[in-house]
Amino acid sequence: MVKIARNILICIVLGLALEACHPYLRHVPVAGETAPVGSSGDAADDMAVYVDLEDGQKSILVGTDKQRGLELYDLEGRLLQSFPLGRINNVDIARIAGSERAWVGGSNRTDNTIALYFLQKDPLELIPASASPAKVAMSEVYGFCWMAFANEHYAVVSGTEGEIEIFRVSERSDKTLEAILWRQFKLPGQTEGLVFDRIGGQLYLAEENGGIWRWDPAQPGQDAQLLVPLSEQPHFKADLEGLAIYYAQDQVRYLLVSSQGNHRYGVFEIAPNGLDYQGVFRTQATPKTDASQETDGIEIVSCPLGSLFPSGILLVQDGKNTAPGQGRQHQNFKIIDWRDIAGAFSPPLEEKPDCNH
Repeated sequence: MVKIARNILICIVLGLALEACHPYLRHVPVAGETAPVGSSGDAADDMAVYVDLEDGQKSILVGTDKQRGLELYDLEGRLLQSFPLGRINNVDIARIAGSERAWVGGSNRTDNTIALYFLQKDPLELIPASASPAKVAMSEVYGFCWMAFANEHYAVVSGTEGEIEIFRVSERSDKTLEAILWRQFKLPGQTEGLVFDRIGGQLYLAEENGGIWRWDPAQPGQDAQLLVPLSEQPHFKADLEGLAIYYAQDQVRYLLVSSQGNHRYGVFEIAPNGLDYQGVFRTQATPKTDASQETDGIEIVSCPLGSLFPSGILLVQDGKNTAPGQGRQHQNFKIIDWRDIAGAFSPPLEEKPDCNH
């Protein structure tokens, strides 16, 4: 305790930010970033990744510009194409066995619907996957993720008043997608971050001012369970935003959450009876890129992405994108090497990815 107090005093004397002296706070360098989104203001929000299983370095990053649509980038962050599809807030991608193309889904606030598209790799294109978007009953769509359960595929959408609606999605004989409401429930407050644990079969939800919840689709009649109350987490500060899971070998999984109010990312290991807190980190600027701040959505790829990122990556939205030597830019997305995250912890987190999930 004396040593910690002495270190904090040194920081104060040297004029360093007090937070930088916290012994529990890890700093992880940013490895890269995407080009800024096309719209100004609060525009970038969430990301998903189409993993090229033959050549990981040819994977495609899909980001939301929630003022106008979706933007596609390569792994080095270069803009490939921009699609004006409406005010899509959150996005997710599902690889479906037996389907010729990946499914892209998102929460479209332009018409309060679930937007469904097919991602075609060559030539690169987003193709409407349904004759008409799936309408939701909630007041305003917000979060979105895919869920695979009992050999069926589901689109999960959350609302600004805590509403959760789950649609069963299937591919028709004419190769279009159909979404039919399956379940709905409600959390106490605004909820955006959603992620489905493909090993444990559980849905995790981030209520922005409440905490992290878990819901079991195998027991749809039961209420969601609050696992991590925000009021009991001194290292987090509202809003809790994005959620994502890293799948390591031997069924080890880490759930990450973005703590927007203090620019941090919390790490939990998913355990049979809950979530085991591992620690918290912030991103660190490099000579080429600034650190991320006020992060909204996050995404994780637990697959080797060529020689650049053999253990996968974490993607985070940057709410205050400031290019070195150029000043404030439109918002963008930062890329973090999972090896740098794993190595920042003691003992290190697992970094051998399980790409099968």
